Amino acid sequence: MNKICLMQWSDSNIAGYEWSWKVTLTFLKNKKFSIGAKQTTREPPTFFLPSIYPLNNGKEVKEAIEILFKDDNLSDVEIDWDSIITVIRKHALNLADEINQCLRSEITRETEFEINEQRKRVEDRPIYDWVDRAILEKGVERRDPWGIERSRKKLAALQYVRSYLNENGIFPTGNHQIDEIVQPSPIYASSSRVCFKINFPPSQDELKTISKAGVLKRIL
Repeated sequence: MNKICLMQWSDSNIAGYEWSWKVTLTFLKNKKFSIGAKQTTREPPTFFLPSIYPLNNGKEVKEAIEILFKDDNLSDVEIDWDSIITVIRKHALNLADEINQCLRSEITRETEFEINEQRKRVEDRPIYDWVDRAILEKGVERRDPWGIERSRKKLAALQYVRSYLNENGIFPTGNHQIDEIVQPSPIYASSSRVCFKINFPPSQDELKTISKAGVLKRIL
């Protein structure tokens, strides 16, 4: 068996107590791997975290390192992947490349997710603006001092406008009856049916008609 140190660091507290940690990778005889960590102090005993094994490839080694650093003793330490891969590459090039590929794939997925989230926010901005301009039924504020009911109704209105746009290709205008199932969120734990009346703003053509009617009325 061959054991290598992946990361090592020291720390202390205000009482002067000092300790050091070492995270290791062991190459087992059966061509598998093991990840472990130990803490040493000036005085015994040495403290070991349970080793994680057997590990078959770079993906499993990467996941084992992440699990190890979730332990309460290590959770405040950031994993230095660059240093870890550099060390492993000196002893097992293929294993280092596998770990590096897993990390790159995660970055790609996270980047794609963020891009999709930004695109959705941009695409939904006109919908949010349209709902913000709408007028909810009167009395909501008096009955809803914490804003929970109003928030639920806004979510229902957003769902309604999205569906209306998909079916008709235009924003809803005038008075509408909302009847939507709002899914669970951080504000409320269960889904619920939300029914209420809402008055959406007029379209640009309707605004022109209203404006002309107002001018004619003033002239007459």
